[in-house]
Amino acid sequence: MTLYSCPICKLPLYQLSSSLKCDNGHNFDFAKEGYINLLKLNNKKSILPGDNKDMISSRRLFLDSGHFDKVILEIIKIIEYYKPNHTKNILDLGCGEGYYTSFFQKEFNDIKFYGLDISKYAIKLAAKKHKKPVFFVASSKDIPLQEKSIDGIIKICAPMFVDEISKILKEEHIIVSVSPGNNHLIEIRNLLYKSIRNNTEKLNKIVDVDLIHTKEVKLDMSLNPKELQNLINMTPFKWKINNKLEKLLMSNNMFNCTAHFKIEVLKLKPSL
Repeated sequence: MTLYSCPICKLPLYQLSSSLKCDNGHNFDFAKEGYINLLKLNNKKSILPGDNKDMISSRRLFLDSGHFDKVILEIIKIIEYYKPNHTKNILDLGCGEGYYTSFFQKEFNDIKFYGLDISKYAIKLAAKKHKKPVFFVASSKDIPLQEKSIDGIIKICAPMFVDEISKILKEEHIIVSVSPGNNHLIEIRNLLYKSIRNNTEKLNKIVDVDLIHTKEVKLDMSLNPKELQNLINMTPFKWKINNKLEKLLMSNNMFNCTAHFKIEVLKLKPSL
């Protein structure tokens, strides 16, 4: 039996050769790259939901440049400090093309990392490049994993629904949540918007959580035009480029930019 539950009927899924199957006969085949697609049709708002091919390709190129690696190192410290000794598996929620997931997997050989994303293209790219983490296509609103089967959650600038997480996360285990801080990419936002709003993240939840640790990470980046282009293409800024930003992208000058992240460690309050 696997950790997965059937996205249709919620029964446990068993692996038989190159597919997963439940007792009701629902069957899901592994792709040749090694990932499994467990996204229900009614969870799709388009034929190919999630980030598109161009956004994912740009994300991979930008992350490969290492500008955000300090955030990964901070998360590793948190996992080392807070994880129970018996931690067996951790879910990377909204893992994209698997850059972070593979980084964590290399650091913690005794833990099995799972990467979930709604973008089939992202998961395909992740599974093709990184063989050890386990990747699957699904929605973070409807996670096809068995109840209380996961020892930890990591969420990096991706949607998170705490009520859904509470079903699969073991009690007293942690959620590491990374979200943009108020000064994240402030230089680009100043070029795009007349007024700047603070970045705020509202947890979609009914279940109570305790905030047990918080840390802010600020990074001073110096980006060449290609890195800047990839950064913009992996964000919603891509759809809002104006003349000022277009001129900057066409220049050969280095662009100084701030990355600002807020890292929070959350723990589900025990049920009564």
